[in-house]
Amino acid sequence: MILASSNLFGGIAFDNEIIIYRPINEVYAFLSDFENMPKWNYYLLSVKKTSTGDLGVGTTFHQIRKNDNQHYRIIELNYPDTIAIETLPPERKLLMRFKLISTGQQTRIIDTCGYAGQTDHLRPEQIDH
Repeated sequence: MILASSNLFGGIAFDNEIIIYRPINEVYAFLSDFENMPKWNYYLLSVKKTSTGDLGVGTTFHQIRKNDNQHYRIIELNYPDTIAIETLPPERKLLMRFKLISTGQQTRIIDTCGYAGQTDHLRPEQIDH
C-alpha cells in the first residue's frame, strides 16, 4: 500500500507498508545495513559506507542509482524499530524513515519517503525510491 501526503518539510511524502515474514531483529539488522539496499531496491546499483567507525547516527553513505548518485547520512537509529536517513547537499532534501512493528515472527515496515520544499517540478520517475 502506498499513500501520498503533503507538508513533510513543506513538500510531499509517500508511505509504503509491507509485511516481512521474519522477526523484527533480523529485519532491523538487514535494513540498517544500507549496503543491502540494492538487494531490495531495484533502482539502486550500489551503496557504500563512506565514514569510518561503527554504524550509528551520523554514519554516511554514497549510493549510485540508475540515473544519478547521492550522499546521505543516518539521522535516527533506534533498535529495534526506527531507522532514518537524509540526503546531504547539494542533493534535494530527502528524508527516508523505516518504522518497524513486530507482529510475532513477522515485521510490518512503514517506509516514509519525504521531499522538502517545492515539488511541482518533479516528474514521477524522479520520486521513485
